[in-house]
Amino acid sequence: MGEDIGPCTGALVEVILRERRHPEQGFRSCLGILRLAKAHGRADLEAACERALEINARSYKSVDSIVEEQPPSQTT
Repeated sequence: MGEDIGPCTGALVEVILRERRHPEQGFRSCLGILRLAKAHGRADLEAACERALEINARSYKSVDSIVEEQPPSQTT
């Protein structure tokens, strides 16, 4: 699902879907996380997902907070 954006995004999506008690909750969280790529770009979302995996953040709100707080990527 998230592999199109990057390996960390794909890994985070897999972890969320696996760890949620009710699959619907995990699916909605994942859709929200993937939607962040539209507002912040794929590179920034991938970096935020990498950070989320490092600190064991497993929610849309956590990833949204990370992507908002990190400096934008410098793509040329």
